[in-house]
Amino acid sequence: MGLEDLLAALARNARLDARAVLKRAHDERRQILEATRERVAALQHHRLVERKEALSAETQEKVAEARREARAAVLAAQERLIERVLAVVDSRLTDPGTLERLRSTMPVRLPQLLQYAPDSSLVIRCSPGLESVVRDVLGHASSVEVREDPELSSGVRVESGGGRLVIDDTLAARLRRRRLVLRMAIAGGDAEEPG
Repeated sequence: MGLEDLLAALARNARLDARAVLKRAHDERRQILEATRERVAALQHHRLVERKEALSAETQEKVAEARREARAAVLAAQERLIERVLAVVDSRLTDPGTLERLRSTMPVRLPQLLQYAPDSSLVIRCSPGLESVVRDVLGHASSVEVREDPELSSGVRVESGGGRLVIDDTLAARLRRRRLVLRMAIAGGDAEEPG
């Protein structure tokens, strides 16, 4: 084997080695590109998921806020309606027909109220025009003190024990107690009417 054969064999081996190195470099390049694409895709997916979650949370927060605002607007409108209804009713408390209706219901209503009051030291305060009816219902032998009170618009207030127990049966007090019932009726719910 001559020098030329040896040089040819070395050149052939060098070409084979270069091709092997080049093939490994191409394979590594392809693996690096694939890994990079997968990593970029994973990062994009992660960012997309984070953005969707952020948008979803933001949307849910805005929907909840809109619901709160709508509920507040509905409650405010209901409250305005209640105020208008009560204002109309309150304006009718001084109507002469109201006093006459109170006078006619007192023989039934007053004994019901007295069931809740203790027997000793009772004072009944009544609006002007009801004192004689209250005295008639109680009878002349009654030890209950009856006082006409110009501060009361219509109805009676039963007090016991120096004012410790008060049963307020004025129309204004009855309207205040029915306010909840009115709210429930306007809101579409059912509530039992308080006494």
